[in-house]
Amino acid sequence: VVGDRPLDAVRDTDLKLYARHLEGRVGRTSVRSYMRQLGMLVHFGVRKGWIRFDPRLTYRLPKEELKEPDPFSKEELARFFEIVRAPVRGHGRGWNHMEWIGTGLLHLGLRSIELMHAEWEDVNFEDRFLYVRRSHPNKMPQACQNQPIPDAVWPLFLARRKEKGLVWASYFGEPVTPGVLHRGRESLQKQLPGFRWKRFRKTFA
Repeated sequence: VVGDRPLDAVRDTDLKLYARHLEGRVGRTSVRSYMRQLGMLVHFGVRKGWIRFDPRLTYRLPKEELKEPDPFSKEELARFFEIVRAPVRGHGRGWNHMEWIGTGLLHLGLRSIELMHAEWEDVNFEDRFLYVRRSHPNKMPQACQNQPIPDAVWPLFLARRKEKGLVWASYFGEPVTPGVLHRGRESLQKQLPGFRWKRFRKTFA
């Protein structure tokens, strides 16, 4: 579990050494995430009787390094929609798919993976919400729920409504993939320095 020690032999000193080992590989926040998951396994072992002593009782998680949320400013948001709506060579409608992606991330506060897997069958047109069917593995229990769709963007959902298929797709109707988002981010950063898709969720929050 920690190095080559079996679960019933793990002590708080082993957790401390393991945390220091992780610090050389990942950021401080990620170390806390790793240690929390290990703690869940230890807790499960105590409940099952595999281990009698819980080493977490005398072990403290490393301090979390908090970062500024870095939301978009009003000017940056206006610039984003100006860029994606402007006609470009070969794309008469501009980057229409990126405008729709930005709208979903900003107004619903979705994570990229949640947006990628959203289907029209997940949209409840009577009660006006989107059921989040898939999220980041570590966020699944609390993230898979009904997400209200604001009045401000509801007409866009009605205008784009389909019986089935992906709610958000790339320019040619193909699925939105990490590659699509990566290429879009690189293109947008040339005109909007510091652009990242995740900043839409920070702005929503």
